[in-house]
Amino acid sequence: MNNDTVKNIIADNKYLTLSTVNEDGSPHASPVFFVERNGNFYWWSAKDSQHSKNVSRDGRVFITIFNSTVKEADARGVYIDAKSKRDK
Repeated sequence: MNNDTVKNIIADNKYLTLSTVNEDGSPHASPVFFVERNGNFYWWSAKDSQHSKNVSRDGRVFITIFNSTVKEADARGVYIDAKSKRDK
């Protein structure tokens, strides 16, 4: 997939799936509204949400962005393995 396709997928979608690590090591996935600025992703969540607690404890995240409204054969996604931090 080329850079323009990746940029278009990111620009054309409003939600991403944020996967974080629970305290017991199990995964936790949440859909969150996001914006992207200069290669950084920002989302808004309550401080007491499970994914916010997870990010505070362990900054490892995995982000998936895709358009769920396209036909099955037309689906494309962006997958990002990243470190995150919670703004206080």
